[in-house]
Amino acid sequence: MGFRDQVEFFEREFGFSFQDEARQGYGDMVFFLQNGLGPVKAEWSINFTIVRGAGGRVDFVNEELGLSFPFYLGSSGQTTGDLGDLRIVRVAFPKFVERPPVFTGARLRTHGRQVQLEKAQDINAIAFRSLEDRMLREMGNALLRLAIRQATEQVVRRENQNVGAVLGILGAVAERADTRNWQTLPHSIHYTRISLPEGNHNLALEMLLPNNHTGRTVNLETQIRAGRTSFINYHVLDSRQPGAR
Repeated sequence: MGFRDQVEFFEREFGFSFQDEARQGYGDMVFFLQNGLGPVKAEWSINFTIVRGAGGRVDFVNEELGLSFPFYLGSSGQTTGDLGDLRIVRVAFPKFVERPPVFTGARLRTHGRQVQLEKAQDINAIAFRSLEDRMLREMGNALLRLAIRQATEQVVRRENQNVGAVLGILGAVAERADTRNWQTLPHSIHYTRISLPEGNHNLALEMLLPNNHTGRTVNLETQIRAGRTSFINYHVLDSRQPGAR
């Protein structure tokens, strides 16, 4: 594509010399394998002790995990006192549960050639890291909502005990983590690029087990046009139960 500066960068980075395999009458095939299924979201919870401070400040504290989230809910002693009557609350958060893939890799056979697919992207690892990076923000937002809800409940209880009790029940029922996620994403994406002569080709995709033995062979066909790049995408849905190893 003419990006010579990028070629030189990767040659230096990985210590190799790029050889252009383009030949007359040949085309390229880029093969993508979507392996398994990405993680699913589940729920976990933490118990926090509410510690009343001065000037409308309350702290949600979990000493076991070393967590402390301060909130300022107004300077009125009334609001602070309401929250001060609370002792322990449960807060729910989302977590990812891995669905380990049955196959750990793959290789492609065609015209007597065997090519190992390389892992291009680990969607499973990205999902876990993404949630980990934003977990403190998720905790802070959840606790702020809970603090406001609990303070509102106590104010309503003084006006009407029955309505306050109903509001408390609804609040407890509503305390659920957001477990929505895209469950058809693959666990990981593997790929390879092969130069082939123009025409129709039979491909044998060998799915590899953890012991590197072939667990399944999938026969595919593709058409290659000279000087063009063809793309093939194949998704293997096999995965073990969430959390299994």
